[in-house]
Amino acid sequence: MKSKFPRHQTFTSPSLSLERASVQIEVLEKNVQKEPAVNWYVNNRFFYSTSHSYSFSSLAYSAKRTSTYTGENALSTPEHLAPVFLMWPSRTFNVYVENAEIPLMDGSALPFFLGLRNMAGVPEELEFYKAPVKDSWNICDGNGVKCGFVEIFPSECFEVEYSVERRDQSGATIFESYRSAEIYSPENLYNIFKARTFILQEDFERARESGFLTGVTEKNGLLLQKNKETQTFTPSAPFRSLSEPAEHKILDLIGDLCFVVPALPQIKIVIHNGGHLEHHKIMEKILPYVSRRNNEKK
Repeated sequence: MKSKFPRHQTFTSPSLSLERASVQIEVLEKNVQKEPAVNWYVNNRFFYSTSHSYSFSSLAYSAKRTSTYTGENALSTPEHLAPVFLMWPSRTFNVYVENAEIPLMDGSALPFFLGLRNMAGVPEELEFYKAPVKDSWNICDGNGVKCGFVEIFPSECFEVEYSVERRDQSGATIFESYRSAEIYSPENLYNIFKARTFILQEDFERARESGFLTGVTEKNGLLLQKNKETQTFTPSAPFRSLSEPAEHKILDLIGDLCFVVPALPQIKIVIHNGGHLEHHKIMEKILPYVSRRNNEKK
C-alpha cells in the first residue's frame, strides 16, 4: 500500500510587510531511528534544522515587532508557527518559507495547528528538558527608565506569568493584561494557540508611518483602539479570552524558545512588559542545556 506521507499543507496570507506570504509544510513519516527535527528552508535554500541546535548561536538575531534570524539567508516571524511542532515531537517537518516571512493568518497559531492536525495525527506528549537556570534582570525603556523585569527559576514543567501594561504621560494605566500558564500537556498548549497578536492603535499608526506593518490588515490580529473619552483601549474584535493580549505574549515567548528545538525547558518565567529581545535573552541563557540534551540523544 502506498504511504499517505509525505504530505504537504500550504498556508498563505499577508505577513507583517508583504501583501502575500506563503509557507508550505511537509509532514514526514515517523522514524524512530532518526532524530525528530524541524527543517527550515527559505526560498528553496536550507536555513536551519532543530537537529543541529549547536548551530543556533551562529544565526544573527534582531527584533523590532518580530523575531528575525539571519545567516546565509533570512527568516522572519517564525514565532507563531514554531510552537505548533511541539505537538508532534516524534515527527519530522520540512518547512518551506516563501519570501522570508511567515504568513500571519489570523495572528495566532491556531490555523497552523488545525491545518496540520489531520496530517500529523493525534497530538503527542510534550517533550521537556531540564534547564537549571536562575536569573533576573530589569527591562528599561529607551531613556534608561525601568519599565519591566524578567525572573527565571527551575520548575517541573514550563510555567509563565506574563503581564503587559501601558501608561500615559501622567503615569495612569490605560491598558493592562495578565495571564499565567502551566504547560504540562497538549491541551494546555492548545489553549494558548488561539491568542491573536495585537497592537495599540497609536503604535500601529506610528509603525505605518515608519514603513512597517505594510502588509497587515485587521484580519491578521487585534487592533486596540483608544477611547477618546476614557483614554483606554478596546479591541477591534471581541477577545477570545479575557487575557488574550498577555496570552499571545506567552505564545510569542514559546515560539521564540522552541524555534531552537521542539521541546520546552522546565523553567518558570515571570515577565512584565517583555518582548522578543527579552525572549531571545532567555533563550541564550538556556541554550547550553538545549545543546547538551541533543548531544546526549545522538
